[in-house]
Amino acid sequence: MNNYTEKQARIPILEALIAYRQHVKVLGHVPGHKGGQGLYGDFAHYAMQLAMIDATELPGLDDLFHPQGAIAEAQALAAEAFGSLSTYFLVAGSTAGNLASVLATCDDGDLALVVRHAHQSVWHGLDLARARRATIQPAIDCFGVLTAPSVDSVKEAFLRYPLAKVLIVTSPTYDGRIGDLRALIEVAHAHDALVIVDEAHGVHLPFHPQIPQSAIALGADLIVQSAHKMGTGLTQTGLLHVGTNRVSQAKLQKALRMVQSSSPSYLLLASIDAMRAQLALEGEARIGKALVAMQKEQQRLFDACPSILAYERDGARQDPFKWLIDATPFGFSGFALEQRLREQYGIYAEYATQRHVLFVFSYETRPKEWTIVTDALLELHALGKDSVMRDLPKDDHDLDPVSPMYDALPFHKDRSRWVLLSMATGSTCAQTVTIYPPGIPILLPGEVIYASHIEILRRVLDNKKRVDGLMDGDEGYAIHCFINE
Repeated sequence: MNNYTEKQARIPILEALIAYRQHVKVLGHVPGHKGGQGLYGDFAHYAMQLAMIDATELPGLDDLFHPQGAIAEAQALAAEAFGSLSTYFLVAGSTAGNLASVLATCDDGDLALVVRHAHQSVWHGLDLARARRATIQPAIDCFGVLTAPSVDSVKEAFLRYPLAKVLIVTSPTYDGRIGDLRALIEVAHAHDALVIVDEAHGVHLPFHPQIPQSAIALGADLIVQSAHKMGTGLTQTGLLHVGTNRVSQAKLQKALRMVQSSSPSYLLLASIDAMRAQLALEGEARIGKALVAMQKEQQRLFDACPSILAYERDGARQDPFKWLIDATPFGFSGFALEQRLREQYGIYAEYATQRHVLFVFSYETRPKEWTIVTDALLELHALGKDSVMRDLPKDDHDLDPVSPMYDALPFHKDRSRWVLLSMATGSTCAQTVTIYPPGIPILLPGEVIYASHIEILRRVLDNKKRVDGLMDGDEGYAIHCFINE
């Protein structure tokens, strides 16, 4: 066993928790369930073992916000494994990482350039920082899927706004698309701007040569990863990596204290630590084995109908663990396809749109699960391919590759009102409206509401999907709009 392997085999937080449990006689501290003995009903059956190590900041267990022991060691091991300068553990998901990254890099009135399909937490962070923003439109590929912006559109954004302080990019996208991230980072750095990459869906990327590279290796300044989306951390876990010395660690640490709980879960922290050890020691082997099993089933789909999978056969600039299924060859909508898969086959997808269904697999997906999904898709394709699907809503407006700068500061609540969705065409949105999942706003404050927006929202609501930012009243759904003067 070499020195790296020996170090990465340690799980310091879990080791500290086990030592605490072996020594403790009286639990005279929070939490109130007292090592699981107070858990109720069926929950106790499932959670008892984990509850035994659900502890708090005790001697020997370290402190997330002043780490000097097990947590400090665990975060240093993560930085080594992922290739960052330093790494911080997140117990409020990648949302906390996005909020902290924005707060640490944007001051009051600073301008951020943001690729438009950013997660809602990015926009919330800009609101909290009282920062200004201009958006860069992502490209749309031949499958009708949003992908990374072109390098030219990022260059245009910096030409239009040379004082922009930060560029915020989402990569991979929710659908698994990955653009020329290295080039985008180089453009931003050439203009002395920092780069934040929301890599929530890319925690596995540093650990196998046959999948796209992580933003950590490509020179981004701050990289936010979820530990639970594509990795094996418990839900609500994440990592925030510092990639360069251009970032103020003091500001970042202050921001993390502001957006994370002062009572962080040691279960969550230990799960991040264990995931790191797994990826460092076994990641390449586990990912490689999964790729072989998955690509076999992908080939079956491509052979039966090349257009079922909504990406190029060579998989370039695509996370292979994301299966984006185009519902068009099936003859019905993505919503209907997702419902049939769930109700008839017991197959639960991540989310659906009018045209697509997204499956989020990981290196821990069992080979037989890919086979089950492939068999079901081929069966439904054979049954439904002669049907006719309703037309998809078309955009009724042209998008500028780079939006005008938006400054939230002059707008006040007394200059806005709720407008029925059916009457809102042409109004200016005053509140973020987000379809969830994927958590990407369909409308941001300051954007004009077009008929296509309303049509998409109606279809989502008709299919009983979640939309944040609307008000459901007696007369129907309403949207918050600025009053035109």
